[in-house]
Amino acid sequence: METVPDFTDVPQTDPVNSGSKLWKTLLFTFLGTTMSIVLTFGASQLVQQQKKVKDRELTTLMVISSVEKFAQTLDNIASEIAWRDTLATMLLAIPMDSLDNPEHEQLVSMLVMVGSLPQLSYDKSAEQIFSNSMETWKNLGNFRFINNVGKCFDAIKYIQEDYTSFIEENVEAINRVTDRPDEYAGESKYSKALHDPLVRSNLSQLHKRSDYYRYLAECLRYLNSMSMSLMNVSEETILDFITKNEEEMDTDRDVPYQQNFTTPKVSVDSLPEFSTWIQSHQF
Repeated sequence: METVPDFTDVPQTDPVNSGSKLWKTLLFTFLGTTMSIVLTFGASQLVQQQKKVKDRELTTLMVISSVEKFAQTLDNIASEIAWRDTLATMLLAIPMDSLDNPEHEQLVSMLVMVGSLPQLSYDKSAEQIFSNSMETWKNLGNFRFINNVGKCFDAIKYIQEDYTSFIEENVEAINRVTDRPDEYAGESKYSKALHDPLVRSNLSQLHKRSDYYRYLAECLRYLNSMSMSLMNVSEETILDFITKNEEEMDTDRDVPYQQNFTTPKVSVDSLPEFSTWIQSHQF
């Protein structure tokens, strides 16, 4: 006769609830997926935010340095006008009835140097980059910085237009004399120009112009100092940024010189026979 096992000492367990286990698994899976998405999204947002900060810092340096470079250009323009003012003063000091004397011939011919004023160029790339990122700046609430930079760019535009008009007025005055030489006293085209009241008036304005552009350069630097203060950027940082960007980049190619690309003109005596030549060059 078989012995019946005694199960009285076996611990009793609750029946497994398969539905409860499934929901727990789904909950943990959902939480894990959610956490993964949050962490990924958060990391992505952090990277994007850091990139925006770096982009704004670079744009800030580009904008402020662009204004400073234009101020430096104005300093150079003022210096260029200053030595022309010295030459103009010498020319205006010659008595009108002595402009054609041989002793003044070399000096009078230097009028062309006074009229050849340098161009005032301005690189608008920094301004365009700043304009394209305007929404980013607005979102940061840097309205004072935007306002100040806008004043700088407006001033630069005005200065460039004013200087261009100044150059054109000088050129037009001299060209008017050159186009109608018989209407003016004098033997040479230079002495004729120096007989013209408008040409002489323009020459007398060079000193004021030189001072004026030095003043405008300082005005731009004054506005720029406000931008530097608002963005916590030092003048030394800006000047260092300009220096580094003006350094020549290394390249394996030689510097091209125009004389190396100059070839002899075609000689009439060495011209090929036309019909044969044209057939060899038809496509």
